[in-house]
Amino acid sequence: MTDVFDAVLILLLLLVCSHLGWWAQRWLKEDHRAPPSTESARTMAAMVVTVAALVLGLLVTGVKTDFDDHAGAYSRYGIALFAFDRRLRDYGPDAMPIRTTLRAYTAAVIADTWPDEPRPSGAYPFPVHPVMPGSDETAEFTALMSRMDGGAQDLAPADARHTRLATLLQEDVRDLESIRWSLVERARSKLSPVLLGVLVGWLAVVFLVSGLVSPRNRLTVAVLVLSAFSVASSLYLILDLDSAMGGFIAVPSRPLRDALWHMDQP
Repeated sequence: MTDVFDAVLILLLLLVCSHLGWWAQRWLKEDHRAPPSTESARTMAAMVVTVAALVLGLLVTGVKTDFDDHAGAYSRYGIALFAFDRRLRDYGPDAMPIRTTLRAYTAAVIADTWPDEPRPSGAYPFPVHPVMPGSDETAEFTALMSRMDGGAQDLAPADARHTRLATLLQEDVRDLESIRWSLVERARSKLSPVLLGVLVGWLAVVFLVSGLVSPRNRLTVAVLVLSAFSVASSLYLILDLDSAMGGFIAVPSRPLRDALWHMDQP
């Protein structure tokens, strides 16, 4: 909801700038209202619009690419969890404690990452506690991952087949740790507040100039309102995609829930 609030503030800012331009028209001298002056102002505003459009397009492309990468990482996460569980099944009863820990770990990740969705059943740590404010790294996830790593290291294979499986299980744990840490680092926002603030400032100038040189009638009011709404919705799209795990456009939990479903099968 924070992204919606920010977008509404930007919309109001653009509309206020347009109305300030209309209000300032009364102070313009007659030669300032002449076509050469207004055309010059429109040309300068068009230059700012061009630069702002380029930056806006780059931001949309950048956050969309990062969102897709984030979603792909969670898909790989779900596949890795499923593959680890399947190999633990193949190993046999000796790996059952690791499977129990893996199940608790997967359920805890789902419950913590998607708090607005129904929580998985079963026993697992919840809520978890970040190691520092604003971090996605938690002591509970680290403890569960260390327990799985230690369990894989402590396996005592009795034959060549189980020896090979034990080696693969240790590799699976390392793969899970790698994906987990990449997601922890990826959780940070890639959007620069300074760049976004400068872009909003450019757009505010454009709407101020538009109000300054546009006649005040129903048509121009409607066009400016629709334009402000379109620009604000574009900025909302950027903010929402940047916060990949929240908002109306979020990375789905389906890959991890599918892996958890397979873990629960007999």
